[in-house]
Amino acid sequence: MQLDIELAPDARTVCADLNVVRQVLTNLLENSLRYTPPGGRIACLSRRDGEGVAVMVRDNGIGITSEQIKRIFERFFHVGDGTGLGLPIARWIAGAHHGALTLDRGPGTVFVLRMPPFEGAVSPGG
Repeated sequence: MQLDIELAPDARTVCADLNVVRQVLTNLLENSLRYTPPGGRIACLSRRDGEGVAVMVRDNGIGITSEQIKRIFERFFHVGDGTGLGLPIARWIAGAHHGALTLDRGPGTVFVLRMPPFEGAVSPGG
């Protein structure tokens, strides 16, 4: 398994609880690990998103069907093993921080956590 991590050089400051954002990213990475076969690749990338930040977790695992995409954020809906609570909680956490958690299909899956800027903060490099 290969894990690539790339952090944006022009990072922005966001207002968020570090522990719960860590919980969201951990959930996304654990899901990628669960559904990506040996020898697969997972990437965690951050970039500017307007004035905020977007963190993408992308894998080349088994992917997700169109029908599953429609329901993936529903409580107790799960693909394979798991409780079906991690992604709904992760999306709720993002929303509680005025952000968003979305899913795209790639090859594999692509989750994007978007967080708005911390108003009044001075970000590195700008």
